[in-house]
Amino acid sequence: MDTAGTTTANGFAILQDQEQQIQEAKEVEEMQGRLNRSNKQREVQVVGSTHLFLCTFVYGYNEATARNILWRDLIDIANNSSLCWLVLGDFNNVLNFNERIGAPIREKEIKDFRQCLQMCSLTDIESFGNFNTWNNKQDAETRVYSKIDWALGNMKWLQKFENSAAQFLPEGDFDHSPIIVHLFQEEHSG
Repeated sequence: MDTAGTTTANGFAILQDQEQQIQEAKEVEEMQGRLNRSNKQREVQVVGSTHLFLCTFVYGYNEATARNILWRDLIDIANNSSLCWLVLGDFNNVLNFNERIGAPIREKEIKDFRQCLQMCSLTDIESFGNFNTWNNKQDAETRVYSKIDWALGNMKWLQKFENSAAQFLPEGDFDHSPIIVHLFQEEHSG
């Protein structure tokens, strides 16, 4: 696989392969300084096609109150874009009570995240691989597992890329599972 565009600051890459080439079309300007510096977005076009979409790479702060800035930024993007939209990365937030093992979940953190997704018309795209996408790498007694990494799409995304799926790979030495989004794959193995 060849790399078409990369950045190491946020740990993301836009990759191309021999069957479906993807290239970075252009970097979208940060929205009047409102989009947190740790979150990036790109307009992406599939080479040889008219498939164009907005891709936002997210890093959510560890503190729940600080994530409110992210929720506002995402709502702002949703209200100002008409493109197919993929949002992926480390949200540092679960969506359901069954998505953390080893530590409590507060209803407020789920409520705020759900409200943001509803206001943005974003939904979890099909996924396979690791369910829990993060763990704290501590001893068994204090180990925490959570699903805090997400690949989300708006309705236009789900219609245009109806066979897309997010693959969450084993985390290996890292604490997060890498995400690969397959755009056109018809069958997913998990």
